[in-house]
Amino acid sequence: MPAPTPPTPLTLAAAVDVADSGLLLGALLVAALLGGMLARMIHLPKVVGYLIAGAGVGTIVTSGWFEPATIKVAKEPLTLLKDLGLGLIIFSLGSVFEVSHMRAVGSRVLKLVVAESGLTLVLVALTTTIAALASGFGTGPAIALGILLGIAAMETAPAATVFVLRAYEAKGSVSDSILSVTGFNNALVVLCFFTTFLILTGAGTLGDSQLTQGDVWFGLMLLLIGSPALGLVTGLVVSVVHARAAAPDTAVLLVALLLGLSSGEAWLLETYGVGYSALLATIIAGAVYSNVAIDPERLDGTVAVISRPVVIAFFVLAGLNVKIESLLDMGWIGIAYLVARLIGKMGGAWLGVRWVGQDRELPGYFGAGLLCQAGLILGCVGFVDKNADAEIAKTFAAVAFGAIALFETGGAILVKITAVRAGEVKAITLIHHRPGPDSRSLLRLTLVSLARTVGFAKPKPSAQASQDAIEAKHLMRTNVKCLPSAAAFDEVLRFVERSRFNHFPVVNAGGDLVGVIHFSDIRGLLYDPELSNLLTAADLAATDTGAIEASMPLRELLDEFQRREIGWLPIVEGSGSRKLLGIVEQRDVLAAARQAHLR
Repeated sequence: MPAPTPPTPLTLAAAVDVADSGLLLGALLVAALLGGMLARMIHLPKVVGYLIAGAGVGTIVTSGWFEPATIKVAKEPLTLLKDLGLGLIIFSLGSVFEVSHMRAVGSRVLKLVVAESGLTLVLVALTTTIAALASGFGTGPAIALGILLGIAAMETAPAATVFVLRAYEAKGSVSDSILSVTGFNNALVVLCFFTTFLILTGAGTLGDSQLTQGDVWFGLMLLLIGSPALGLVTGLVVSVVHARAAAPDTAVLLVALLLGLSSGEAWLLETYGVGYSALLATIIAGAVYSNVAIDPERLDGTVAVISRPVVIAFFVLAGLNVKIESLLDMGWIGIAYLVARLIGKMGGAWLGVRWVGQDRELPGYFGAGLLCQAGLILGCVGFVDKNADAEIAKTFAAVAFGAIALFETGGAILVKITAVRAGEVKAITLIHHRPGPDSRSLLRLTLVSLARTVGFAKPKPSAQASQDAIEAKHLMRTNVKCLPSAAAFDEVLRFVERSRFNHFPVVNAGGDLVGVIHFSDIRGLLYDPELSNLLTAADLAATDTGAIEASMPLRELLDEFQRREIGWLPIVEGSGSRKLLGIVEQRDVLAAARQAHLR
């Protein structure tokens, strides 16, 4: 048997690089698991734990334990994993552009985006330009830097925002508006930032650049034509395959296409200095898929399983780039950016809410859910670094990393607070230990289960006992849109158009439940305008609603839904009170029953 060929220096170096990347990723995922558990214990979003875990690992590996060059090399292969995680989230975010959804909320979302993004752009661009001039920048570079920072400030990080809302199962007009605004302003930032950057480069405002006038026009063509075209083709291909293949096979194709979009952008940037936007193409692909695919939700479960470890890796890798000391390197330009972005996002959203009106359906604190910032601004940093003056690139990067350190972690917490305060999160998802006598730590549950297996412990509590420990108040959502009892028929119809249900609660001036209007009961009135003009919501409401008391246990809730053909039930205080507290949906009751049975 011939002796094995000794490794060449090149193959040995490659093996070391792969080993370093694997060890780094393994350490990051373990740290993410621990960070997520700790965050949940102290009632913070898990994403905060992932980010802090990544930052902690980054601090350890750069504090002299490893050579900086080794860490840099080890991180390179993991970039593709980070891009894939962002791509999966962005693709799912494309569902906010579904046509029927846009017909219902399109004008409202556009007003919110214009007010929130517009004020943020103006304030950040103005204040950072002044700060740049005071820091010694020339007039042209200061204005260019201010404009770029103003556009970047409009971004709301989609990954953290989507992750937090889904983790807490937030559902309602506030959560839906946050997702919709996030989708719109990310597409807007991609178009505005790279278009503006190429125009400023062509004008010579950003200093010496390797990009020629031909490169600038090529870049604009790739961005404005290539990105939408790639997104359209990708969305159509996924939709066609989805109609003919099993969901797991479609998910594999989706991963392959997202990796291709990311790698293709990186290759063009490396070769020509410009490229299309993989993020914009992915948003468009998600929008096309949501509108074209037959039963698009069929893919969601499979993608959720695939994306879970990838998305966690995305956040912990993002945390690896978060350095608290970046806040100290920002200077006056960075301070101006942080303050102006905070005021712009919060103030702009407040103005947008008042512009939208609709009986104050959205709260004034809505802007707190739009503060996360990461992924996209990191892509902007890389682009600026390659194609702008060294001083502009250094300043832009310092401001960006400082903003990520503050807004990505703090913003994720504020997303949770916004959804909870709006009443769109069930109480049961906020309770670390499930309610009831069998609430135990994870370690204790494992040890007790082991003891039962070998016969040294009592059998586990019955599913009925677990179900009795969960009550209606743990499963309800309190952000309930109700019709006033005096509402005219036209107002009832407008309410029905905006609702995602087929049954609509009616309350009196004191907030007491009058009854529920069923869509089937008002269809006939659509063709009888003389009679409909005489009716109010109170006249249309069925009073035999069988409202549920907040203390009703899960087992009885299941029986109630079995007796009624309705997707949700109203929850009242009980003890003779008709005060409406919230609603509980059938899907949430079934999910809780399943969890109680498995416990």
